[in-house]
Amino acid sequence: MENQNKKTIIILGGGFGGVNAAVLLAKKAGKNARIILIDRNKYHLYHPTLYEVATAEEDFTSIADLKHSIALPLAQILPKQVEFIQGEIQAVDQKGKTVTVSGEKHSFDYLIVALGSVVDCFGNKGLEHYCIHLKNLKDALYLRNEVEFAIQQHRADVNKKMIRFIVGGGGFSGVELAGELRNLVKIVAWKYHYPPEKVEILVVEGASQLLPGLPEDLSRRVYVRLKMLGIEVRLSNLITDVSAGQIKVSTGEMLNYDLLIWTGGVRSVKVPFVQPARTDAKDRIMTDQYLGALGMDGVYAIGDNALILDEHKRPVPGNATQAIYQAEYLAAAIAGKIAGREPQVFVPEDFSYIIPISGKWAALNLVPMHWKFYGFFGWFAHRFADFRYFHRFMPTFKAFRLAWFDTKLYMRND
Repeated sequence: MENQNKKTIIILGGGFGGVNAAVLLAKKAGKNARIILIDRNKYHLYHPTLYEVATAEEDFTSIADLKHSIALPLAQILPKQVEFIQGEIQAVDQKGKTVTVSGEKHSFDYLIVALGSVVDCFGNKGLEHYCIHLKNLKDALYLRNEVEFAIQQHRADVNKKMIRFIVGGGGFSGVELAGELRNLVKIVAWKYHYPPEKVEILVVEGASQLLPGLPEDLSRRVYVRLKMLGIEVRLSNLITDVSAGQIKVSTGEMLNYDLLIWTGGVRSVKVPFVQPARTDAKDRIMTDQYLGALGMDGVYAIGDNALILDEHKRPVPGNATQAIYQAEYLAAAIAGKIAGREPQVFVPEDFSYIIPISGKWAALNLVPMHWKFYGFFGWFAHRFADFRYFHRFMPTFKAFRLAWFDTKLYMRND
């Protein structure tokens, strides 16, 4: 009888929002709910170190070590009462309350959509065809190999004046990747006896500052940090056209490249709803004050899949911290509904953030206190943040060892 009274909660996606929702629901509603998490991969990808995997030199580490540092097996981090189904999501029937996964239908009482995002090239076909993305482990390993191949290919070419790697987009991912890319270039250039000064890294940003939307003083400090590392930055240069080996920017200038890495935008994964869903231009699901999908009973959306507006009617950023916060709220809200309690209204918050840029340097913005730190303290806070996150799923010693393992592994490039 107890099993018949249980509510089934299906969570789509094993990213920050999905995994944290599953773990917290197991604690808050475990006895009253059957919890199922569905993802195409059998691991939880720790995105904050993805750009570091992309720039880790293979002579200093192995692919197995890199996977261990960033891909956390779901079987190990999910509570035992959470069922995991690996497969492709083919259809979500909101009215019938079923999800079809690899040909099999699964019924739900509550559904949490947390499938994350895909790269957004804003309809630029050339950009879609020629650029390298950085969204998953495969992308990271591919990028690392392409950097080495470009230098190896031109090491004996006396007519090649410069090798140029262009990073499209000066947001969080762009500036972090550019900093680590400089370290990788130094190592690969040394390996193939190629002058590192003949490899240019160029960040191209369409806005008038790096990290658009963040405080200008922080943006300036990051700009100075990149320049100190020998990285060129072009602001107010929107990429308008892309062809093989060349981009055109909004000033009309043509820039040659050997490798083009695009970090300039993401959009929501398009969920295969059976009935039409209310979404915005970026395929984000419109939500109400309880993170419920508009017009869908028992369906919720968080992270990159959700259009959540703050008090100023601006979309809440789709980053890991926000996804975790939304998962925490939703776990408590759904557990409360199952127990017969009405949920409180979701209130968006601004969170602190860390921007690590090469070596033991990071920009730390403690938003609630209006404090900013740069350098070693910011870097230390970054490592501590990694530890705190791992500690959500594993014992203290194991979380500490994994956080330190990452540090030791990636510092070899610095």
